[in-house]
This record gives sequence, C-alpha cells and structure tokens, in this order.
Amino acid sequence: MDTWLFRPPVLVGERIVWLGSGSGLPQGGIVRWIGKLPEMGADWTVGIELVGIFNFKAHATETFS
Repeated sequence: MDTWLFRPPVLVGERIVWLGSGSGLPQGGIVRWIGKLPEMGADWTVGIELVGIFNFKAHATETFS
C-alpha cells in the first residue's frame, strides 16, 4: 500500500464497504473519523460505523437502473 501523505483517500461521512468482517459478506459502513493514534504507529486510522450487511443487488439496481 502506498503511504498517504496528507490523509487517507476517504472523507468523513462517506459510505464505504468493509470486506474484512470475517463472515465472508461485505458490510456497509460510514466513515466517522480520520486520525492518527499514537498506539497504532505513524499510519492513519479510519474509524467506521458498520451499518449492516451490504446488499449489492439492491444497491446495483438502484445505482444502475
């Protein structure tokens, strides 16, 4: 992964898809904060609120129809 100079390529309030849930199903979420946590090192940390299983079929129908 490239190092982000100024901030991660997302903004607070943007909707995201989290693929690392371990359940095998993507989950939808919202970026709630972006910052650096000293205990996590010098890298950026993105705080997200998960809002549930991402229904790609419904989203694609709404977006592409």
